[in-house]
Amino acid sequence: MLEKHREFLRDFRGDTVHPSTLQIMQELGLLEEFLALPHARVVQAGIDIGARHYRFADLSRLPVPCNFIAMPKGKGAGVWSLR
Repeated sequence: MLEKHREFLRDFRGDTVHPSTLQIMQELGLLEEFLALPHARVVQAGIDIGARHYRFADLSRLPVPCNFIAMPKGKGAGVWSLR
């Protein structure tokens, strides 16, 4: 991980891994190892208001190999390191 801040004290670190990051991981040969870890995939996002559903994101149309957001799950989900 490249980090521009000196400290690592942020609660949100590792909550989501976006398609552009997944593409870089693929280019570095790290994607298969990462995707073998427990994770959820978010392809579409929306909201229900009353009886209507409004979709505000659909990543399935992105022209990249991983057109989803990966959300690591389980113990230590926000931490992933290479050997």
